[in-house]
Amino acid sequence: MTETDPPPLASQRVKHVTGENLLQPGGQRLGVEKIALAEAFDSITEHWSPHLAGAVNDHAIKLAKTSGEFVWHQHNNTDELFLVQSGTLRLEFRERENVTLTAGEFIVVPQGTEHRPVAEPEAELLLVEPAETVNTGDTQSEQTQEELQRLEWGDRPQPNITITITITTCRVGRQEWGR
Repeated sequence: MTETDPPPLASQRVKHVTGENLLQPGGQRLGVEKIALAEAFDSITEHWSPHLAGAVNDHAIKLAKTSGEFVWHQHNNTDELFLVQSGTLRLEFRERENVTLTAGEFIVVPQGTEHRPVAEPEAELLLVEPAETVNTGDTQSEQTQEELQRLEWGDRPQPNITITITITTCRVGRQEWGR
């Protein structure tokens, strides 16, 4: 590794994420540092295992690599934002048309909406939801994550990297904005 290479990411498990768990030791909030998404996703080795990358108020910013089908579930008390960083994600719904997202597109799934994410063949996702949200919502399965891994940079300061995300289409429910 050279001086210009970013430091390796390390993972730390976080149990029962709440707003208070989003603070680092010493009371510093997560998300103060820049995160290189490509490096962060490269450090994730398991599919459907969300990693805590940062926080916005009481909402967690989670990163996940996905492949194949996830479990049918819903979140009764919260909306859920899915932003596709790379790959293709199809969100299947029981009571509305399915939606397919590609890199740079996101969707907000309204609370109480039963859905199943399906990655074809793989997708990298950025998720935004309240910190205490369980990935499988009201459904318990082998895909339920009781512990999140927290992405952390090594001892060196992060490199000065600018992240640009271009959103080509925004869908909320049946409304769509974009090109």
